[in-house]
Amino acid sequence: MPSNGDIVRQLYDLIDSGQIDRRAELMTPETIQRWPQSGEVMRGLERLLEATRRRPSKPRVRVAHLVEAGDEVAVEWSADYGDGKVWRNASFFKLRDGRIIEETDYFGEPFEGPAWRADLVEIEHLPTPTDPRD
Repeated sequence: MPSNGDIVRQLYDLIDSGQIDRRAELMTPETIQRWPQSGEVMRGLERLLEATRRRPSKPRVRVAHLVEAGDEVAVEWSADYGDGKVWRNASFFKLRDGRIIEETDYFGEPFEGPAWRADLVEIEHLPTPTDPRD
């Protein structure tokens, strides 16, 4: 039986490969998706799938880090929504009986750090959707 982390990784694989409707295999009919930055909440798998179908471009995605804690999974991931800009994102999932019941997504466009702290930091390479897979 796959772990909850495996199920969430499979979700990102389906998104990356453009198999959007197959997300239904991993989610409950009453799945809730939240986007706190815009204040939007979508209730129900059919609404979620329809919103995905209406998206003007299909994203390429890549998981950078995943942490599983029982029925909750946290993921750091990158996405290119078709314009070549790579967004850094974090998502939190709740699962029940091996299916996703809730997803909350935070999206962030990368920015260059300020010069005043340049000597204090190093730049970390995070995987992009176009990087080769391990």
